[in-house]
Amino acid sequence: MHISHLSFKGIRGYSTETSFDLSPTTNYFVGENNSGKSSILDAIHYLRNDAKTSEDTFTIGLDESYVEATLSFAPNEAKEILGEEYKKLEKFFSHSDGRDTIHIRRQSYDDTVISSQTGKPSKITTKNILILNPQTDKFENPTGIPALAQRLFDTCFIYADEQVANHADMAKTKTLGKLISEQLISIEEGAPWQQYMASHAALFESTGAGTVQEQLQTTAKRVSALMSEQYGDTSITFAFTPPETQALLKSGHVFISEPQEAIAEMPLENKGTGMQRAFMLALLQVVAETSKEGPSGMVYGLDEPETWLHPRAQLQLSKALSQLSANGRQILICSHSPYMLKSIDIKKDRVFIVERTEGTHKITLEEQLRTDFLPHISLNAINYFAFNLPTTEFLDELYGEFQESVRGKNSLLSEKQIIEELNQCGIKKSKQWQRNTGNLTSYPVQICVYIRNYIHHPENTCNNEYTETELRDAIKDLISAIKYAKKKLQSQSASTTSPSA
Repeated sequence: MHISHLSFKGIRGYSTETSFDLSPTTNYFVGENNSGKSSILDAIHYLRNDAKTSEDTFTIGLDESYVEATLSFAPNEAKEILGEEYKKLEKFFSHSDGRDTIHIRRQSYDDTVISSQTGKPSKITTKNILILNPQTDKFENPTGIPALAQRLFDTCFIYADEQVANHADMAKTKTLGKLISEQLISIEEGAPWQQYMASHAALFESTGAGTVQEQLQTTAKRVSALMSEQYGDTSITFAFTPPETQALLKSGHVFISEPQEAIAEMPLENKGTGMQRAFMLALLQVVAETSKEGPSGMVYGLDEPETWLHPRAQLQLSKALSQLSANGRQILICSHSPYMLKSIDIKKDRVFIVERTEGTHKITLEEQLRTDFLPHISLNAINYFAFNLPTTEFLDELYGEFQESVRGKNSLLSEKQIIEELNQCGIKKSKQWQRNTGNLTSYPVQICVYIRNYIHHPENTCNNEYTETELRDAIKDLISAIKYAKKKLQSQSASTTSPSA
């Protein structure tokens, strides 16, 4: 299962409708602080869990907020998740391109919709999940459906400012609790549990010596006597229901020990922020790994996972998450770090640029990272395309790639040849480069040649330093030249290999 399309309006600053397709693998959302990246996770969270959504989720002053999502399933996947109850939702599924899809919606305002079955109006509130009827192309609110729709997918999100207790808690609704519950689902069938229950009965239900019932007899009799005086003959008994497995697990705690520490074990909540966050991220990976077999409607989300992690740890996490998505898990990552994008699969994954301009949020798909004009996606390319950060390292990388695009691999061109080849690609000379020889001669060059000379010849102090705008122009020129040269080379190769007329 994955979310194939997401639309929302009125979620934390998005005053206009925002709509985009999602990859079934990894989706990266990059942008500056307060650009609206985390709001994407908030929108999905609201769609599934309205009761847990705070008021600040919605855009102030906007009365009509909503979220719509298209859920996509492999054949029979939804049936495996819902079991027999799939029949209640069957008519709402569409079938095309080998996938089963269903379109759901939740909105912040009250409304009325018409049922296709009864023809009667039905009042809806924020607690209702609406489902699109493919036959009528209208949203409906069938009785009992919201709970089923929630079962189709769940979320496991870790926010940048989240406390470790939200995930280390062993309650069934928490991340760690979900993992433990799945792994210990058969514990009640084992002999140790049966022995435990027998001991519980002997201690709490028996009236023998040393039991709880024996100790409470005096209290029960006294309470019964007082109530009988006021209400007539009354008898009080204290009963203790045998505990459920999950109730016992809820009382568990997480301890961490490090060989270099003097204290062997320490509660996780007493460790540093970096250790706590590392635990949450590792836990998310384990949850995803353990659920990779069989039907799963879980969407994983990480908000600024690089926080408190050094670059090497970020690279390791990026690689691990990439492997999880390769195993069929949909992952959403909101990040500021190029290291988190290092393991990107440009053929499958998607990178979205999130911007905020004059109070308006905008999400656009970054297509240039999906190009083939570079042999691989480097950190330099990620910094430029995803984070709008031009670097001299990227210029050098493009400069070398241009040479290979013109003359083939391992080619070395003279500066004069480079200038001429750039000129043939339509890149104009716009700067004067001055030699630091005795006669101080100067000659016209393209801005990319000028900057490269400035970087590689620091001994030459005869030229002015380049600006950031010029660096951007130089990178754009080289990208354009590489594309032109490769297209020309491919054309020449095709004409050479084609049979003569």
